[in-house]
Amino acid sequence: MEDSRPWPEREKPCTHCGGTMTVISQVDDLTDSAVTKWNIKKGRAESMVESTREKVVLIIMLVLLSPCLFGGVGAIIEGFIEGLNPETVQEETSVSTDSNASSYNMPDLSDTMYLVGSDGTYKITDQSDYKDNYETGNYKKLVLDSDGNYYDKSTEGYAWLNTDIDPPQFQYWFEGISSEYGEYGWMEYDNDEDRWYIELSQGDWQPLDSAVYETNADRLWHIDYDF
Repeated sequence: MEDSRPWPEREKPCTHCGGTMTVISQVDDLTDSAVTKWNIKKGRAESMVESTREKVVLIIMLVLLSPCLFGGVGAIIEGFIEGLNPETVQEETSVSTDSNASSYNMPDLSDTMYLVGSDGTYKITDQSDYKDNYETGNYKKLVLDSDGNYYDKSTEGYAWLNTDIDPPQFQYWFEGISSEYGEYGWMEYDNDEDRWYIELSQGDWQPLDSAVYETNADRLWHIDYDF
């Protein structure tokens, strides 16, 4: 019986082995199974590429951000360690204690203070000026004692720079006057009123008695300094 199928669809004898074979035209459409397999392969390839691309981007971002990330963590750790350091705490305490003085024009003092003036009013000067002119008699050389006071032997007087008050101020202690008040007796000179004050008790500052002043006027002195 003659094969009624179109020639392209008929089985053909193989010229090599004699068996039958089916010829598929090169222009025939791909079967659904072939297309599906190709799409699956293509999808996996894209996923792998996209996954690789995401990993590369992530690595680049980590490399770029690592100085910030690790630097920030390092700063936090360093700050924590410094907070435990007694020396750091001491420095911060010192700064806070002197914060009042830091806002003023503080004199640069050393173990010796040199003064120049007359009539009981003196200004701070330097060692060179003192050496060149001390013979005129208008100079004082005050030495710092173990209590932090500058001592003037000729008047038995002490000067102390009090930075705990606002504004800072020089305060004075004179033997025979201040010593009459025990642990008190510190004195201040008020430039605006042109008079001396003395602390009679805790926080009680009163003008120096006029009779006491007259008796000791020749040995009372103060430092005129603009803070």
